[in-house]
Amino acid sequence: MKHTYRATFNKKPEEIILDIQSLKNGTYQVQGELSDKYWANLCQELELENKGGGEATFTIDVSQPIVRITGEIKTTFERQCVRTLEMFMDSHTHKVDEHMTWKEEMAQEEVLYQEDVALDFGDFIHQQIMLGYDLHPVKDRSHRGGVILSDGYDEMKEDNPFAVLQKLKKS
Repeated sequence: MKHTYRATFNKKPEEIILDIQSLKNGTYQVQGELSDKYWANLCQELELENKGGGEATFTIDVSQPIVRITGEIKTTFERQCVRTLEMFMDSHTHKVDEHMTWKEEMAQEEVLYQEDVALDFGDFIHQQIMLGYDLHPVKDRSHRGGVILSDGYDEMKEDNPFAVLQKLKKS
């Protein structure tokens, strides 16, 4: 009979450090809100006001020597829109799907080699937020790129200089 190990950690996500080499095969859950101190340090690094917050939910599936981490990190920062210069609360969900191993010979393109067997979730969360951080926040994402395509297309049809040629061709 094969035993599958399951565990849920009741700490702040950024406080968890796991030795991936010694994890038993099974499923582990990491979830919770990011601490005020962690959030303040993150905001300071990004040069943002300490407003908003974040939470993380991860499932860690272990099948030694491969560890798969899936889940999401939800963040809300107060940002300044690059188009209107208005301040707004920018919410984002960072999806996570990482495969890693502590055995160098098992590393492949989609399986990252984790040289240090200790997986620090504080660093992991920080890295995922930074990778998904929008450098050019826009308050109303439907206007991203400067033109609403449906409006621009309709205007273009009316002002099309070739419309006259099409009318001549039809007559």
